[in-house]
Amino acid sequence: MLLEVGSLTSTTSNLGAKTRTQSKVISLQSPFYETSVGSRAIRYKWDPEGRNDFVGGKVTIRAASSADSEPAKVASVGISDGEVILGGLTPNTLYSVIVTVTRDGKQVHNTWDNIKTLSTKGTHATNRPPDPFYQLAVDTESIRVTWDAKDRKELLGAEITMEAMLMSDPEQTQSASADSSAGAVAVDGLTPNTLYLVTVTVTSSGSEVMHFTKPIKTPSKGKL
Repeated sequence: MLLEVGSLTSTTSNLGAKTRTQSKVISLQSPFYETSVGSRAIRYKWDPEGRNDFVGGKVTIRAASSADSEPAKVASVGISDGEVILGGLTPNTLYSVIVTVTRDGKQVHNTWDNIKTLSTKGTHATNRPPDPFYQLAVDTESIRVTWDAKDRKELLGAEITMEAMLMSDPEQTQSASADSSAGAVAVDGLTPNTLYLVTVTVTSSGSEVMHFTKPIKTPSKGKL
C-alpha cells in the first residue's frame, strides 16, 4: 500500500483560533492488480508504467510459513518485469506474504497478505479488490488515515488502530482507534519534523485481519 505524494493547505480550528498548516497526502492504493496462487508458487502482477514513483524500483516478495521449521522464501525482480513469482512453496500451507517496493534504497510500498497454497496442482487467480485504506494525511502534529469499508466484508464491525512510534525512542508511542464505520482515525499531539513508525492494524472478533507499517516524517511548520 503506498505513495504518490502531493500537497494541500488546510485550515484547522482550535478553540476559535485558526492556524494554517501544511499537509502532505500519501496514497495507499496497491499497485498489484492480480494475485495467483498455486500449490507451490505465488505470483503478483502489476502495471510497470502505472506508477511514476516506482520507475526504476525493485519488487521483493517474502513468504514465511506458519511452520517454524520451514525457512522464509524470497524473490526479487525489477519493477519493469510486471510480475514476480515465488516458487518452492509447500502445498496446502498458510504463508504470511509481504511484497515490498523499493527505489533508491528506500521502501516506497508494502502489501501484506495471508495466503494458503492450493493442496493440488493448478492455479487460482484473483483480482485484488481496492485497498480499504486509500490515504494518509500528514501535517506538523498529526497523522490521519482514511478508508472505505463498504465493499470489504472483513472490515465490517472491525476496529482500526493507528500507532505512531517515535523512531528515536521506541518507548514513546501514541495511538488512536476507531470503529470501521467512522471512515478515519488520527493520532494527534505529534512533534513537527520528527520521524515516526506508523502501524495501522485491523482487528475483528479479537483477531488481526490486516495491517501495514510505514515510516512517516512530520513536516516542519510551514514546510513539507
